[in-house]
Amino acid sequence: RNEPEPESPEPGAGQAGARRPGPAPLELEAAPAKPGPRAGGSAPEPQLPSMLDMIRPSKGDLSCFFALLMDNLGTILVVCSVTFGSLCGVFGEKGAPKEVTDHLQTVIYKSIVPGLVPTILIGSAYYSWMALRILQGLPAGASITALPYGLNTPASFIFIFGIVVVACKEHWEEWTSGGGSEQDVSQMIKAVDAGLAQGIAANMVGGLISMACALVGPGLVRMAPGPALMIALAGIGFTFLGLLQVLQCAAHAQIGMFTLLLGTLLALGIVRTGVVPPVVALLVIGTSMGWIGSAVGWVNDPDMSSEKLKEAASHISFGYPKISMEAFTAISGIGGRMSELMPVAFSGAIGTVLNVQAAKEQGDNFPMWETLLVDGFTTCIAAVFGSPFPTCVYIGHTQLKRMGGKLAYPVQFGLAYTVLACAGALQLMQVLVPKYAIQPVIVLVGVSIFSQTFEFSEKRHLPACCFGLFPALASFVTEQFNPRDEAAWQTLQALGKGAMIVSVLWCSILITAIDRHFLAASGWGAGAAAL
Repeated sequence: RNEPEPESPEPGAGQAGARRPGPAPLELEAAPAKPGPRAGGSAPEPQLPSMLDMIRPSKGDLSCFFALLMDNLGTILVVCSVTFGSLCGVFGEKGAPKEVTDHLQTVIYKSIVPGLVPTILIGSAYYSWMALRILQGLPAGASITALPYGLNTPASFIFIFGIVVVACKEHWEEWTSGGGSEQDVSQMIKAVDAGLAQGIAANMVGGLISMACALVGPGLVRMAPGPALMIALAGIGFTFLGLLQVLQCAAHAQIGMFTLLLGTLLALGIVRTGVVPPVVALLVIGTSMGWIGSAVGWVNDPDMSSEKLKEAASHISFGYPKISMEAFTAISGIGGRMSELMPVAFSGAIGTVLNVQAAKEQGDNFPMWETLLVDGFTTCIAAVFGSPFPTCVYIGHTQLKRMGGKLAYPVQFGLAYTVLACAGALQLMQVLVPKYAIQPVIVLVGVSIFSQTFEFSEKRHLPACCFGLFPALASFVTEQFNPRDEAAWQTLQALGKGAMIVSVLWCSILITAIDRHFLAASGWGAGAAAL
């Protein structure tokens, strides 16, 4: 932990902060509150590094920047895709006509995606500044990793299915049940806009609730056992960030399972990439293999075609954040949706509490009440600029700290997202970068959260932790999978049949690879391929 060690009674005794013998350069020590007078002829007191020294990006910051960027972009692209598909599905099996889909694409990529820019910029910059402020009060030589910031993934999905789609469906059914034509394009567009307006207003109310939770968050940490808080986060890591991404990689197993294994080896440092950040290497390799595989027929992915790419490129245009009055005008219709909104808002606040607690376990002690307040405030900003998706402190501080992240990577992410969102690049990336090039990064963040929970739990508490995973798994299955979705159930069945032998094979491949027994890992892989 970032706490000063007691001074050694003898010089050179080896405690933290003791000077090295010999003419080595002067080490940095904590500066006193008021510099005292110098002894005659003595060297000047060592000073803390400057603010520029503290925020100068390191190689670890660069790796964390790409990891956080890919994680957020992957999440945002998936959330946008789910929003588009779910709203189009409201209008029957044939979906929505082209006029409606074009309108929805414009709203998503020219309003919602740029609308996240102010909140991501403010949130990322604030958490970098918070870490800098705390670092300046620590002993010299201490380090700190800023809290990552981004989209609240579980809350975004719940808002889509529980509020946006429901409101859109209610508006459309009210029209059709009153004798309105089911082919009326203008009413379809009004239904879509009504659903999104309800989502934006719900986001505003959810942000206000999160700000109110700043009063009770610290008390929750004091009352609840540490493993109980951590296991709730581990459930999200295991399901939404882990299993969901693995299933989507398995849907294109010829390449997706390779990128998943490669991402694991890169993240653990088993395979090194020199000066190239591991996430960038994985992204380039996965994208190249995806397009080559699609060209030669290895992968049957309808989204990876030159026609789709040209169509996406033709829609690229500059967008910018615009203030949306729906955050205020549609609040009157939120009263009937508080049963969905309240649990989501409280769950988001608890997620922030868990992430701050996880950072504390790594020695980075951030103010709980301040973090909750900032998360709620920035979520309100997102609503003001037309986004129905809440934001929060992001999962994965432990993994980013292990990657060497410090203070600069959140600001780097905020600036990069601003450029990509305003330039309209996300719509092109939806087609250009295959999901299985991004998903391994998300999987590793989820696995890190999951394993960290068990690292910090007492052995006698492990059965309780296992019980704590069951609700998250049930929530994942009920929210993510529709039995009528034939493609999703085919992937589940393919992965689930022979689960015991598949588990043995996967673990054997990974364990031997982690131990650098690559020949043995190849043997296990060949056996798995034969089966």
